[in-house]
Amino acid sequence: MAGLLVAGAISSLQAETVTWTGAADSSWSNSANWSNGEVPGSSASAGVDVLINSNTGMAADNTIENIGGWDSDPRILNSITFDISGARLYQAGDPYFVLGDSETVGQFTLTSAFTTDGWVFFGGGTRTQNNYRRGRLQFDKGMLLTNNGTGVGIFERAYVQNTVDSANGSVTFAGSGSWLFATNSYLGKARNAPQTSSPYNPGSILTPDAVVNVKLGDNDNAFSGTVTYASSLAMEVTTLEINGGTLNLQDSGINNTGALTVGLNGSFIGTGDIAGAAIVAGQLSPGADGTGTGTFSFGDDLSLQSTAEVLLGITGTGAGTYDHIQLDGGILTYGGSLIVTVDGTYTVGDSWALFTGYGSESGDFDTISINGVTLTKEGDVWVGSASGVNYQFDQAAGELAVVVPEPGTIVFVGLAAVTFALALRRRGRRC
Repeated sequence: MAGLLVAGAISSLQAETVTWTGAADSSWSNSANWSNGEVPGSSASAGVDVLINSNTGMAADNTIENIGGWDSDPRILNSITFDISGARLYQAGDPYFVLGDSETVGQFTLTSAFTTDGWVFFGGGTRTQNNYRRGRLQFDKGMLLTNNGTGVGIFERAYVQNTVDSANGSVTFAGSGSWLFATNSYLGKARNAPQTSSPYNPGSILTPDAVVNVKLGDNDNAFSGTVTYASSLAMEVTTLEINGGTLNLQDSGINNTGALTVGLNGSFIGTGDIAGAAIVAGQLSPGADGTGTGTFSFGDDLSLQSTAEVLLGITGTGAGTYDHIQLDGGILTYGGSLIVTVDGTYTVGDSWALFTGYGSESGDFDTISINGVTLTKEGDVWVGSASGVNYQFDQAAGELAVVVPEPGTIVFVGLAAVTFALALRRRGRRC
């Protein structure tokens, strides 16, 4: 029903911009708070561009309350722009907004004036109470999320998704700023809002066959910030492209039916499960926050391209003390550079299963380094010494180990020592 209401609503009013004045109180639903005297997104003022550039009249934490919108009567807008240091849209229920229509990409923009980390779209309960209510920020053709500020835009108890009538669409992130999808938020294919709090029901996927693509930057919209996805709900998408900036997966998941691709200028960090295939031409770095240790688990093939950089850290030998890439029977294709940082003291016999679970492996890394020292490839094995410790990486097994130096290496080192000693003696005789 929402899709029927949206179609054609924007084209006739798209040029109109309605500005928040806060002349009466903190309520979105009070027409006296808006420059045209009408409530944006209502039937009287659908398809407009909303500009919020003043905190006049707002409640605590720069909050515009009672934003409204329901399944049967959503707020239909073209765009929302925050040109202010910080603000949030809040409803003690299930607010339902639709940006754009079947022909127009909706836009949610934080300008360079946005300098304070904070919730930008917030649904459910009170501002301090965590319950099962969720706000929905939806799109038909697509949504462009732009942040050019230094503040992080946070979606809290909010679902960013397509409408039930949308067969395909995309969410594109742009700008230099960052976004956070908090624990109770969601990004992907349309999902029911939860209807009960005991037991908690996250809502079922309403459009499993829809094509929903998520992009961090594209040809027309550069992105250099970070999207942190820390939701308890896995992202449900068709494809996911990290063309620029960073996707930080925080103990969450990505259920992708198409490929997850990390472009040359993109970076994928964090820890979590990826259901579909992945192709990496940029940076891949497991870890709780990109620096701590963690695991990426891929349910399908993982292909590391010639430009890929795989960054793995080691702080110990026990589980959870080193980065790990795991596959569930898929094909692992090696390529690019493996860059390992080792912290700690280790002895012969210590080892780390860096890559596990693959059904088969192919290809070769172009370079492997440990603490900045490049290893030498000998068949399927890479060997070298860093900080006085001899390492060996076995590509077939995906394992790095501390080993005894090869006999030839020991002989060479011994001969070098003898030659050096003789040279010193000869030099002493000349003196």
